[in-house]
Amino acid sequence: MVRKSSRAIVLNMQNQIFLFRYTFDFFAEKQSVWITPGGGLEEGENFEDALKRELFEELGIELKEQAPLVFFRTPLYELKNGETVRSEERFYLVYC
Repeated sequence: MVRKSSRAIVLNMQNQIFLFRYTFDFFAEKQSVWITPGGGLEEGENFEDALKRELFEELGIELKEQAPLVFFRTPLYELKNGETVRSEERFYLVYC
């Protein structure tokens, strides 16, 4: 299984990064981690559209222009049911 997601590295004018503390219940080992805003692509969405939607849903930020892609990764995660998921994550830089 592949899960595609867009994530935002949101920085303010003092270059402080915005993070959420989140607990992933579906991983084999339940863990709380600090994560950037963002989430999975919905049916028919591309990475950029998902980024815009997620930023508006989670932070009320409306992107007026395309944010630069600054990092990507493809980690593997094991779920509670033993299934392995490959996550395709793209990280975009957003100033606010």
